[in-house]
Amino acid sequence: MEETQNGHNLAIYHFLETQLQLFKGHFLITQASMDEEAIHQMRVAIKRIRTIQKLKKHIQFPSIIDSDQYKTIKTIFAHSGNLRDLQIQQNLLNKYSNALRFGFFELADHLNTREKELTEKLNQTIRETDFSKFLEIPEPAESMEEVSDKSDLETESLDFLHKKINNIHKLIFTLDQDVYVHDLRKQIKQLFFILQFLKNHFPESVVSTYNIKTLKNIGEKIGDWNDRDVFKVMLEKFIAAKDKDFLLNHAEYRILQYVIDDEKRKFMEEIDVEIYLELMIQKAILEEEPAETE
Repeated sequence: MEETQNGHNLAIYHFLETQLQLFKGHFLITQASMDEEAIHQMRVAIKRIRTIQKLKKHIQFPSIIDSDQYKTIKTIFAHSGNLRDLQIQQNLLNKYSNALRFGFFELADHLNTREKELTEKLNQTIRETDFSKFLEIPEPAESMEEVSDKSDLETESLDFLHKKINNIHKLIFTLDQDVYVHDLRKQIKQLFFILQFLKNHFPESVVSTYNIKTLKNIGEKIGDWNDRDVFKVMLEKFIAAKDKDFLLNHAEYRILQYVIDDEKRKFMEEIDVEIYLELMIQKAILEEEPAETE
C-alpha cells in the first residue's frame, strides 16, 4: 500500500518535470525569435507550474521548485504576459480594421511602438536569467523521506478541487462586475489544470470520468472576454492621452468602443448558467464512491 501511495505521490514530480521541460523549450524559442506561439505556450506551462505551487500549499509535500527558480519564473511570466497582451491587441486591431474598414493608423503606430519597448524588456529579462537554475528539478528520492506517512496526494488534490469549485460557485453570482470576471477566469483555469493533472496521473480517480471539454470551452470564452477587456482598457488610455477633440475628428474609435462592449457582452451571455451546470456535474462525480481496487 505504501509503495503504491508513494508511486502516486511521485505524480507531482512527473507533472512538474514535464511542465518545466516545456517551459525551458519554449523559453529557448522565445529567446531566439520572440515567436508569438512560443510565448503563449511558455506562459501555459508557467500557469500549470503556478497552479501546482498553489496546490502544494494545501498538501503535505516538500518543496520541488526552489524559491529562486520560482521567483525567476514569475518575473518571466509577468514580462512575457505584457508582450503577449500586446500581440493579442495587434491581432484584434487587424480584425476590427478589416471588419469596420477603418485603418486605425494612430492606434496601430502606438501598438508598434509599445511592441518594440516590451520586446526589449523581455529580451533584457531573458539576458539576465541564469538558465542554469532550470537544468534539473530535485530527484524524487531526495525529497520522499520528507513526505509524511499520512500524505495522500490524490485525496489532498481532490480536497483542493472542492475548494476551487466552492470559490467558483461564489464568483458566478458577482459577474456584473468586471473585476470578478478576472478572478473567475483565474479560478476556472486553475480548476482545469488540476482536473487535467488528476485525470493524467490518477486514472482510477473519480474524476477520470469527467469530460473536461466543456470546461475548456468555458475557459476559452472567458479568455476571449478578457482579451477584449484588456484591449478596451488600453484603448481608453490611448484616447485619454489625445486632445479633447480626438473623438470628434476620429469617430471610428467611438464605434470601436461600441463593438468591443458588444463582443464582451456576447461572450458572457449565459456563462453563469454554463458554469453552474458544470459545477453540479463535478460535485456529483466527486460524491461518487471510488471503485475498490484489489
